[in-house]
Amino acid sequence: MQSKIRGAALELGFLDAKPATGHPFEVWHNRLMGSELGKYMSMEYDPAKVSGWPLKEITLWTAIAPTPPMADWPDGRGEIGGFYMRSGERQKLRDTWDDAVAALGYEIIRGVMLPERAVAIRAGLGVHGLNGLMIAPDYGSFVSIHVVLVHAALQKPYWRKRRKDMRRANWLNWPTAQKSLSGAVIKKRYFRSVIREIIKNL
Repeated sequence: MQSKIRGAALELGFLDAKPATGHPFEVWHNRLMGSELGKYMSMEYDPAKVSGWPLKEITLWTAIAPTPPMADWPDGRGEIGGFYMRSGERQKLRDTWDDAVAALGYEIIRGVMLPERAVAIRAGLGVHGLNGLMIAPDYGSFVSIHVVLVHAALQKPYWRKRRKDMRRANWLNWPTAQKSLSGAVIKKRYFRSVIREIIKNL
C-alpha cells in the first residue's frame, strides 16, 4: 500500500506523501478548546470517531504540494490573496489524488476536517513552527496539505522490516578474518563456519 499510494501522489506533482497512525489528536484538541476562538470551531480530532472504523484499521495518508510565492503578483493583491487565487487549482489536485487512492481499491473518506498540519507533522513531513505553522524542508510554510483517511492498517516501514530480515538472516554470515603474525589476511571466514567448527570439536 505505501509505495502505490505515495507513488500516485508523486506522479501528480506532490512533493512527498507519508502515512501516519489514526490516533486521536488530543493534545491539539485540548489546546484548541483552551482558546476563545477554538470553542467555535468544528474540526474533528478523532479519525476513528469520524470514520466508524477501528483504530488499527485506519491510516492517515498526508501529502504536501508546493505553493511558492508567485513571481508576478496581480495589482492590488497580496500574498494571501495570491494563495487563495490558486486554491481552486490545489483542490483539483487533492480530488485527483483521492480518486487515485480509491482506484487502487481502498475505501476512503473525502473532505474530513482533521487538523492537517498536526497530521502532516505526525507523518514526518515537517516540524512545528511559529504561529502554528508547519515548516517543511526546502519550502518552509509555503506548502498545501492534503489528508486522505484510508480504511487500511498502517504497514510497518519497509526499512524496519528490511533491517529485521537482514539482522535475522545475516548475523551468522558476518565476515571475520584469520591473520598472520605480520597482520596479513590469510583467509576470510564467517561466523557460520566458526560455529560449525566449534560444534564439531566438542
